[in-house]
Amino acid sequence: MIALYVSCAKKETQTQNLTEKEQAIKDYKELYVGSTVTDTELAWSGNLANCNEGTISQIALDKTLKRVNYFRKICGLPNNMVWNTAHMLPSQKSALIMSANNSLSHFPTSSWKCYSTEGADASSNGNIALGTHSSESITAWIEDAGGSNYRTGHRRWILFSRAQDFGFGSTSNASTLYCISNTDAALASNVPTYITYPPKYIAQELAFDRWSMGVANPISFYSGVDFSNATVTMTSSSGENLAVTIVSKTDNGYGDQTIVWEPTGVIKDATGDVSYHVVIDNFTVNGVAKKHEYDVTIFKP
Repeated sequence: MIALYVSCAKKETQTQNLTEKEQAIKDYKELYVGSTVTDTELAWSGNLANCNEGTISQIALDKTLKRVNYFRKICGLPNNMVWNTAHMLPSQKSALIMSANNSLSHFPTSSWKCYSTEGADASSNGNIALGTHSSESITAWIEDAGGSNYRTGHRRWILFSRAQDFGFGSTSNASTLYCISNTDAALASNVPTYITYPPKYIAQELAFDRWSMGVANPISFYSGVDFSNATVTMTSSSGENLAVTIVSKTDNGYGDQTIVWEPTGVIKDATGDVSYHVVIDNFTVNGVAKKHEYDVTIFKP
């Protein structure tokens, strides 16, 4: 018998100290682009004709969760979310209902094709999407485009400071993210007070038209934050003031209390970085006057 001894030379390792921007670019490439699910990878096994909700592949589920955690990470939130097994089948049945009826409703009735009580429950407790699947639905909810989504309620549930887990289901053209699930009030004391989207660094394609700032209030997420007199101003790095339209500041019930605005003139196709200074003033948290200001840099990956 020949004894083989392998000696491994000690290799000097160099800690990779990335700047915040470098980390943002790395996360965008590895976590966002890396969580793209192709139609082939989705592998939905269901069938609309016989109301079979089916399943999607494990890789699709893994990548969709990665995208949820990506958006939470860049906003400074806990990014260790998991799928809640109790909510997976109801979410899958909900996605089936939306796909079979080619329509969206948080409260589908028994007259809807492929209706089920489990699917209806998930529909009323989650984000629903039609026209997208898997991780692309997560991005659509973060964008929250459309006239009825001015509160950015879908975004707020994904970025909820107290979230612990989610459920998920998808067909080839519809998705449901079970959001109103397990929550932990203690988490609101261990996250940034202000949850801003876009965050400090954001890729051009993810700098959506609606900007928002939520407050992680450890006392109560349904009350305690008053934006009724709040103002929002935005200034470019060159000192130019941007026109800002506040579209929501009193609608609660969607995760953390949040103010939403739409700035005009944000540059999203520059060859280099573009930065904006944001100031939200004249709001209160638990009766205490507050002002928050921060910078957002939009980068081209």
